[in-house]
Amino acid sequence: MRFLCLHGSGASGAIFAAQTASFRVQLQPGRHQFDFINGPYTSKAGPGIQHFFEGPYHTFLTSYDQSALENTYKWLEALFERQDKPYDAVIGFSQGVAVLAAYTIWHQMHRPEKPLPYKAAMLICGGMPFAALEAMGYPVSEKAWALNEKSNEQLYAAARNFDTILAGQQAPSSGSANPSPWFTSADGLQIKSEDKWTLPPLDLSDVFGLNLANLPDRFKIKIPTVHVYGAQDPRTPHALQLALMCDPDKRMTYDHQGGHEIPRSNEKSLDLAATVDWLEKQVHAAQERTSQR
Repeated sequence: MRFLCLHGSGASGAIFAAQTASFRVQLQPGRHQFDFINGPYTSKAGPGIQHFFEGPYHTFLTSYDQSALENTYKWLEALFERQDKPYDAVIGFSQGVAVLAAYTIWHQMHRPEKPLPYKAAMLICGGMPFAALEAMGYPVSEKAWALNEKSNEQLYAAARNFDTILAGQQAPSSGSANPSPWFTSADGLQIKSEDKWTLPPLDLSDVFGLNLANLPDRFKIKIPTVHVYGAQDPRTPHALQLALMCDPDKRMTYDHQGGHEIPRSNEKSLDLAATVDWLEKQVHAAQERTSQR
């Protein structure tokens, strides 16, 4: 399959290629093509990025207001239109997920006569941007907005703490049960599935402030999706919200149990490779159903 790959904020296509290398190497050689692109705007480095990767750094959004989002949608559309053939799937991390999720819903609403320019999505450590939801007419509660702000603060605070440790100004705490710099601690919010392949039990009427119990069809993502999140990532509530906006019959979820990162251990890399294999089977099955009509 051919994948379009969108990096996180303050990173780059080359950085995202490095971040995903450990699970891509587990895939059958030559079977897939991954196109790692840069966001259209230059930016400062994202949380923790500068310690491991050189710039330049890029972003897909200048802000999350409606005009900035629509500029990015149009930029993406132009990119898709330049392709000789459509992508089979997309992969996003963090901001890349936000852009892909918002664009998917926007396309369903504003381009209903056109097929979506990809057939599946792998979404890693990211969620649906609330500004995009509100712009498209979906209500977002004060509780959801407050948690969004709090989790974003946690993410950047963890990155600053990580910066301090790497600079040698502070020793990492010894004996901590949660050594990851991304551990979700504020408000006692800790999320962990009983099974890494199963979502934790959640009340659809209040998914961290979003009421998804009677989600209108136009806000549902209907293509096959893989959702990768980490129990220790402050942004995991938003990844779970997004997962529950997707078709449960075409959805795979995976808790890598770490932070706001793409895991690189051999075991977890094999798990991530397995999700790509599953996604490919879903795409091929959908193509077969279409050809039989």
